[in-house]
Amino acid sequence: MQMALHLSFLLSVVLVLPFYAAVWSQLLKKRKRYFMLLTKSWKKHTSGLSNYFFMFLSAGLFVNMLSETGWLLMLESFFREYINAPSVFYLLTAAFFLLMSLIGFHPLIAISLFSEIIYSMLNEIAIVPFTIVLITCSLSTVMYSPFNLSVSLLSDELKINPYKISSWNIGFAVFNIMVSIYAALLIHSMFY
Repeated sequence: MQMALHLSFLLSVVLVLPFYAAVWSQLLKKRKRYFMLLTKSWKKHTSGLSNYFFMFLSAGLFVNMLSETGWLLMLESFFREYINAPSVFYLLTAAFFLLMSLIGFHPLIAISLFSEIIYSMLNEIAIVPFTIVLITCSLSTVMYSPFNLSVSLLSDELKINPYKISSWNIGFAVFNIMVSIYAALLIHSMFY
């Protein structure tokens, strides 16, 4: 289906999965129960999606407006200077996510901004090592960002300032990032 309709893998899975589940429920002779549970689940899980719609809409507008100001071009030229020095480039990537999360940007917003910054450099970057660094840096913000949901919930439960929890977790998060950078550099040296 992916090749026939020229769709992305994720979109192909999204389109095929409901059909596959309906056929499977028919084979199990549980079609009525399947559609009853499907309808109930659809209503339950889609009612809160409007919040995400507005978050991504505002994030998209923010990234577009920021690119109009020239700030992203300035950051792009800064990152481009270090494209041939992978260790520095990976450390700058980590620093970008660290800074963005500490000033209050959600990891999805930070990754949207960063993708705009590095878009023109993708052909020059060793993709597999960079992907390791990018995923680790963006996911590590869950541990130390005082504005993240997990840190906020924990601070509320423990009745502690979220910055204090962030200070407890940031050491491990930075260690985790440094291990991923080391692994990426090792892969880069072996295969690129």
